[in-house]
Amino acid sequence: ALAVELAPSDAERQRHGETLEVLRALLAEEWPDARVQLFGSAANNLCIGNNNDIDVCLELPGVEDNESKSAIVERLGQLFTAAGM
Repeated sequence: ALAVELAPSDAERQRHGETLEVLRALLAEEWPDARVQLFGSAANNLCIGNNNDIDVCLELPGVEDNESKSAIVERLGQLFTAAGM
């Protein structure tokens, strides 16, 4: 069936999970209270094989103002670059 052909392999699903855990660990070093949630097609197993994106939501308790959010986005870029992402 088409759904079976389009579904990601077990190895790809495992890579998604591993990537999420690496991301959580990286962000926890910078922001110990951070919560990283998976959502979208990778979360509900409706993703297509050979599609390498995963959707995540970063929750940082206490961050409300736009200036802080802008600084966080810049810091995320630095962290991801340093981690080779």
